[in-house]
Amino acid sequence: MEPPKITQWSDIDTEIQKSGAVYAYQVSKVSDGRCLPAAGTDVDRSMPLASIFKLYVLLALAEAVNAGTISWDEQLTITKEDKAVGSAGFNELDPGSRVSVKAAAQQMISASDNMATDMLMARLGPGAVERALVAAGHHDPSSMTPFPTAHQLFSIGWGKPDVREEWKTASPQKRAAMLARTGTLPYEPDPMLTRVPASPYGIEWYGTPMDICRVHAALQSAASGAAAPVRDILSATPGIELDKARWRYVGAKGGNLPGDLSFSWYAEDRSGQGWVVSYQLNWPEYRSLTAATWLLSIATQSFGLILN
Repeated sequence: MEPPKITQWSDIDTEIQKSGAVYAYQVSKVSDGRCLPAAGTDVDRSMPLASIFKLYVLLALAEAVNAGTISWDEQLTITKEDKAVGSAGFNELDPGSRVSVKAAAQQMISASDNMATDMLMARLGPGAVERALVAAGHHDPSSMTPFPTAHQLFSIGWGKPDVREEWKTASPQKRAAMLARTGTLPYEPDPMLTRVPASPYGIEWYGTPMDICRVHAALQSAASGAAAPVRDILSATPGIELDKARWRYVGAKGGNLPGDLSFSWYAEDRSGQGWVVSYQLNWPEYRSLTAATWLLSIATQSFGLILN
């Protein structure tokens, strides 16, 4: 893929269409917690989120911290079962090791750590992330209820036995039962499916570009009082090189699953005005990290269009 040149909003569509991706993107100004679209394509189209779903887990955690039911210093114990789903940030820690809630939240966002995510979801308890969907204004919370853990979704999408076709035609009730069943079995990845997209079967976390904007806005609103560290957690790894003289704060979360690539940022310009930029792309086949570099170039240039 050649490095794209973006000088106007329509160039974004032209370049992404060349890749053959199904896509949606949005650029929105955040005003009093509301998202006001400034540019985008199919901003209300529900598409795979990949690991952007972790923003809803962070929002549920922020609400619990502000309510006093969880503290950042609380310790979580890693189990053998936790490690099965993989850990980018805590991979070298043995079962029985302990990590703080805050450290788990940081790794969930910065390293997209799946084990940390599932540990936080277990600590939050049933219904917490579903409530965060509602609080953040997700367009259809019922479509993500029950909210799958990483262990559950990976078991359905890339584990043994292969139940993709069963999931594709299953009712919401049947899907809930299938998710619950994964909890009784160890996660065993199927090497034949490692690079095979699961989203064609409906196996993903889903949301629209405007959902992404709204959850970013909700997180910024929640990041006060005891939950103030949320801003630092989101901005620790911005994943994008922006002019610091023009952008004083950048929070980020992206995601990448076979065939699915997503990026999102909440950024404040030099006046303190908040903006959310997000991209969701989907292909019928696996794409390498080259695609992420290409899309990041488009995203970086789109920030330049905001302040022009």
